Order: sequence, then structure tokens, then C-alpha cells
Amino acid sequence: MGKKGDERACVDTDFKLSGVENLRVVDLSVIPLLPNNHAQSTAYLVGQTAAEKMVAEYGLEHGSKL
Repeated sequence: MGKKGDERACVDTDFKLSGVENLRVVDLSVIPLLPNNHAQSTAYLVGQTAAEKMVAEYGLEHGSKL
């Protein structure tokens, strides 16, 4: 994972795969270094962060109409 435009990063901070449209990577492979804790808790945090970003991007807040 890296900033948008970083040539060394495969995934940007919005979990979007570089060079591919409409595809996101949301798993532990986006973390460059795993912290010293249980990997499952880190996976939950990655998933929650990605979900919050997608809800905001697509306007999926509770009560919104598509």
C-alpha cells in the first residue's frame, strides 16, 4: 500500500489496485509490516477501514437512496 502515484505501490490508500479499474484489495497483503499482535485483529481493522472508505465514496450512509 502506498500513496496515489507511488510507482512502487500496488494498492493505494483507498485499497484500489493500480492499473485496474473497479478492483480493490482488502486483506492483510496491503499491510507492509504486520504489528506485533494477533493478525485477526489487524484484519478486522483493515476491513473496517475499507468499508468506511467505500460507504463514504458511494454515499451508502444509513437512509441514503441510490
